[in-house]
Amino acid sequence: MENSVVDLKRVNGFVLALTFILNLCLIVGQIGEIAKGQKTVTTVAIFVSVILVYTGIISFVYKKDKEGLKFKYAASIGFFLIYVYSMFTTTRVLVYVYIIPFMMLYFLYFDLTFIKVLGSAVVLANTARVGWLIFIVQANSSNLTTDYTIQMASIVMIVVSSIIGTKLSNSINEEKTRALEEAKEKQEDILKNVLKIASELDQHSNAVGQTITELEQSGSTINDAVGDISAGAEKAVLSAQEQSNLTEHIQNIVVDTSEASKNMEEISHTTIKQMDEGVKIVKALNVKTEVMNENCESVYESMIELRDKSKEINEITEAITAISAQTNILSLNAAIESARAGEAGRGFAVVAEEVRNLANQSGEFASRITAIVDELQQVVAASVEAMTRLKGANDEQNELIVNTGEIFNETTEYMKEVSDQVSIVTDKVNEMVGINEQLIKNTQEIAAISEQTLVGIEMTTEATMHNNNCVQRSKEIASGLVESAKAMKQYI
Repeated sequence: MENSVVDLKRVNGFVLALTFILNLCLIVGQIGEIAKGQKTVTTVAIFVSVILVYTGIISFVYKKDKEGLKFKYAASIGFFLIYVYSMFTTTRVLVYVYIIPFMMLYFLYFDLTFIKVLGSAVVLANTARVGWLIFIVQANSSNLTTDYTIQMASIVMIVVSSIIGTKLSNSINEEKTRALEEAKEKQEDILKNVLKIASELDQHSNAVGQTITELEQSGSTINDAVGDISAGAEKAVLSAQEQSNLTEHIQNIVVDTSEASKNMEEISHTTIKQMDEGVKIVKALNVKTEVMNENCESVYESMIELRDKSKEINEITEAITAISAQTNILSLNAAIESARAGEAGRGFAVVAEEVRNLANQSGEFASRITAIVDELQQVVAASVEAMTRLKGANDEQNELIVNTGEIFNETTEYMKEVSDQVSIVTDKVNEMVGINEQLIKNTQEIAAISEQTLVGIEMTTEATMHNNNCVQRSKEIASGLVESAKAMKQYI
């Protein structure tokens, strides 16, 4: 569409320019008619005024819409009217030739309908002029008749040629248009790829230019650094050897760590087994403690019962003591009564004395029993208190045993987790051993490569000088590439 607009604008401009020239030729011809005395100044002035008005109108139309079709119709109609006016205001036969450049000029629009209408109008105008010359002006000599024949034949040939040429051109243009459309589609695909490549080329060109600039800047640094690298390479060889020794030492440490990790794993398993045995022992101890608690409870109850029995014994002893005292009083009274009786009561006095002695002995034994019972009650009270404390201690011991069992269980779980972690550590240490062996191998390879690098430093120096020259050439190429990318940017 943009190309059509541009072409129409160019054709309109060309038609306007050629119309100016044709109008100028008409004006010059009219002035020549004045010089020959065939036209008056007034007639020519009117004609020139019409031409100037026509020229102004089409110039205005062109300026207002350079790409429009209004200019084509305005210019063609105006010029045709002037052409008709020119033919009917002179008897010269050759005036019809003004239409030839006019027809060729409007052929550029490739508008078949327009050419047919315009050609028909031109043929009719020339036919009418020939009839006007023959029948009205009476310019009908044999020579003029030949001129009229040539005129009509020329006009018809020009019109027919214009129509056929337009039709043929349109047909060719349509074929070309189809071919161009197909080519355009292909070109659009190609252009998309080209534009994409151009965009990437622009980015890469800038990147290459920047990289080459940086490479150029670093080139001198590389030259200076090569000497340092040469010295550093020697140190690198020594460092690689030292690193190899250190790596072997690390390998020994890692192996020792691996052995220690294995021992730790074995200790963890042993500890878990011992903890399991401890849990079993605690459980057995808990059972024994329950039995002991039952026995303590039985002893405690027996001691309480013993305390109660001792109290009963004490009460009996007190009763015996009271009976003994009463018996002693009775024996004393019996002795007094036997003394009063004299010889008759002598035997009874002996019995009373024995009873008194037995009462005294019973009192003494009762006192001793009372003392023993008091001591026994004290011992029983102390035993009950001790059993109470023992029972409390047993309760605390039971709680401690239960807590100990729980601690053993938790410790066992923790030790299992520790064992799992130790297993993981062992695996990692074994993996580290393998990696360290590879590291030793790599370190030895690095040492060998460092020696080779030391040999290659001299070659690198020469290559660096060569690279500097290549960088200069690459910089020139990159500059041209950047300029090309900038030129292609307008199509992106």
